[in-house]
Amino acid sequence: MPDRVKLNEFVVAHSFSDGSGLLIYNTTTDESVLLPCNSVALIQSNPSDNFVICSSDELRDELKKKGMAFEA
Repeated sequence: MPDRVKLNEFVVAHSFSDGSGLLIYNTTTDESVLLPCNSVALIQSNPSDNFVICSSDELRDELKKKGMAFEA
């Protein structure tokens, strides 16, 4: 399974500058997930394409299950 998932277009991601975590917010369902920075990394190829690299299958599965991301 690839370690990278693409965030859906209705999802906003914010990486805290202090390295405390990555906040992923679904603007459609008003649901958010806070992930520890040691488990994920946010990659932005352009403003509309955000990818998340996850260290575990469980994190990827959680994001996909909540409709926030899909396999890229």
